[in-house]
Amino acid sequence: MKTADTLLILSALTFLSGCASLESCRRYLPAGAVPNIANEMISSGGSPDYTLRYHECRARQGVQASQLQLAEFYAVKDARIQDFKKAAKWYKAAGSARSGNTYVYSAPVGGEKYGRVIPVQTGSSSPGDAEAQYQLGLLYLAGKGVQKSDRKARKWLARAAAQGHAAATARLSRLQEQTE
Repeated sequence: MKTADTLLILSALTFLSGCASLESCRRYLPAGAVPNIANEMISSGGSPDYTLRYHECRARQGVQASQLQLAEFYAVKDARIQDFKKAAKWYKAAGSARSGNTYVYSAPVGGEKYGRVIPVQTGSSSPGDAEAQYQLGLLYLAGKGVQKSDRKARKWLARAAAQGHAAATARLSRLQEQTE
């Protein structure tokens, strides 16, 4: 079995397991709470732990909004929680293109030796979140949480700019002027 097939099967099984639904992640929230990671909670000394765990659960499920929330949470300027490596991980996840498919494993049928992984259309494809792409580009430029790389920074900034992100377009133009 190829490594890619194994990863698809594992992804499908993870999707089908207990942490595959919104309700399974709600267990991290107090009754009636609305999931939100806000800077006010951090700066006021409140505990964002329950929403952090909720968004980590949803981010692992591939929910782009939660991936972006986590990245922004870890990129804040509060030294107690700042972790640029984790911020880069979640910006990359939120900024990566989506196929719109979920993969489901089907056991072997009849005389087949191996089962199959079947793609199921579960939504529209997406080019990734432009703000996440922009922020990841900035992390690559600064070398925060990732190895400094102008090439990778340009790649992520170009993806954001292609979606009309004004700040990414401006930053890419300034980078182009610097190299000329």
